[in-house]
Amino acid sequence: MLKRAIALALLFAFCATGRAQTLFRWKFSPEQTLQVSFDQTTTTETTGAGKPKGINIRMQMGMTWKINSVQEDGTAEITQQFDSLKLSMKSGKADAIEYDSASEKASTGAAATIAAGVQPLLGARFKVSMTNRGVIREVTLPDETSESLKAIDSATIKQLFSAEGITKILRQSAIELPEAAVDAGATWEFESETKTPLGLLKQNHTYKLAGKEESIDKITIDTQLELRESPAKLKLLDQISRGTLLFDSELGRVVRSESIQELTTERPYREFKIKVVTTSTSAMTITTP
Repeated sequence: MLKRAIALALLFAFCATGRAQTLFRWKFSPEQTLQVSFDQTTTTETTGAGKPKGINIRMQMGMTWKINSVQEDGTAEITQQFDSLKLSMKSGKADAIEYDSASEKASTGAAATIAAGVQPLLGARFKVSMTNRGVIREVTLPDETSESLKAIDSATIKQLFSAEGITKILRQSAIELPEAAVDAGATWEFESETKTPLGLLKQNHTYKLAGKEESIDKITIDTQLELRESPAKLKLLDQISRGTLLFDSELGRVVRSESIQELTTERPYREFKIKVVTTSTSAMTITTP
């Protein structure tokens, strides 16, 4: 009787532990359609030579994901299409530059320049290969999209719609999920490198399953950055990079993600040292039509 009681107790403990663990996987299905919205605000403050300068930029994008096919290992071949872009830029006391692809009014001034660069890319389709653990294997630009990018003067727009730019946006929603099922409080890590105008940026991400929010699993993200190969002899003086992500295990996808990043850099310029503090907040939601 005693052995039987011990065995039952161990079995109960094992089952209880099993129920507490969660296996995080994207549940893709062919012909599935997802709507993705991305909202990012960036503030840049520059000091060190002349008057302090500040730039505020807000960018809102709407995208559609169409799941074309799903392989046996769960990897999905996705078509991503940019449907809309809304942009607001303000520098110092100058008038704000406003652009909205959904507006029926013709753009003028600087907004017209943005419109000329962005319009050919709206509706453009990008091919994305992503595993059910959220690993971005490949982002491919169609030939017509690549040709449109070559004709654009804005380096910012070119970077945004490049394969690397698309990958960067996707990684905000498609973090690399743990290989095995995990308990609440578990942590896992992922490293990535991104080419930026400032240089090669290495990112060490630490993820933690931090309980529930709105009955959905909440994952916190803490990132340490390391700037390498900076062409402008840039130094990374200080950094804050963290975020949260809600993953619905039943639906098999991210529901919402939010992040904040603050970087303080310094570079030499003649007899000065130019200091730049850049603060960026991002939010992404994924819904079904």
